[in-house]
Amino acid sequence: MSGRYLPTSEVRIMNPAGAESAAGLPSAHLIRSAILAGSVLDGGGVRRSTARQSYVKLPTGGIYHSEDLAGGERLLVRCGLVRERDDVLYPSEQLRCLCRLPAAEAALFVLALSVERAPPLWLAFAVRDDALWPEFISDDDSAVLTDILPDPAQREAFLLSLGNRFDADTAKAQGALGEEAVAKQARAELEAAGRSDLAERVQRVSLLSDQLGYDVVAPTISGPMRRMEVKTCGGARTRFEVHLSRNEANVGLRDSCWELVICRTLEDGPPVIMGWCRADAIRDLLPRDIDSRASWATVKVTLCTDMLRPGLPPYD
Repeated sequence: MSGRYLPTSEVRIMNPAGAESAAGLPSAHLIRSAILAGSVLDGGGVRRSTARQSYVKLPTGGIYHSEDLAGGERLLVRCGLVRERDDVLYPSEQLRCLCRLPAAEAALFVLALSVERAPPLWLAFAVRDDALWPEFISDDDSAVLTDILPDPAQREAFLLSLGNRFDADTAKAQGALGEEAVAKQARAELEAAGRSDLAERVQRVSLLSDQLGYDVVAPTISGPMRRMEVKTCGGARTRFEVHLSRNEANVGLRDSCWELVICRTLEDGPPVIMGWCRADAIRDLLPRDIDSRASWATVKVTLCTDMLRPGLPPYD
């Protein structure tokens, strides 16, 4: 997995989902030190000073020093496996389960939590479109991954899983921004039409439930309620890839007031509303079940600008 070098200093950024991102992975030695440190923490809580004394006495064959275990302890805290309060360390139930796992599985668990809490800078580039691009992984981090996961196929599956999780978290954050942009624009249009009373009824119902099949409701002057499913994506100006659940599609095909609204994210500033369409426009793009033993749950649909009507669905 050797590839182009990316710095692995302690530089940290914030990803679109608001989580802290780190330039590199913790070393394999630090990960294993964390597991050893966790093994001496009692479920009822241990004073830090007592834990540090235990690290000194722990037989490791000279491989791990007390300083290593103290560093591992800090990694456990960063991963949320240990909680600190009044200089007392409280291991989580997750940590207690982890310490009962075989060493290799425990190390993989700590690595996964570390990446989830602080995604490395290269993750968004190395995992794209359900494919792995190892040339974007730094040599140092590649060595960590190979040490913890020697099998290439397992290593690839692990990275694809983490990349998909990162994409899902990013999409969720972007989606919230898009929904708010749509709700704000719907209110502004009704205000401009002199219907402040209707503007007050515009709501992001996704905050109440994500099972309705739409995200924003907005009344019209003539009476019917617009039920808008909002999808926010980046990339090109003329093609938009969105993930649609079966529930969203089913609601759209049955509800004449359902509309799909597409927003596009920008590098800075709020998302831009690109347009909207009804479910009929994507009916032929939806998959069909071919066997009673399997059914589709989510589909990725590519929309072009010529499939969209500009702005929001009309309010009059």
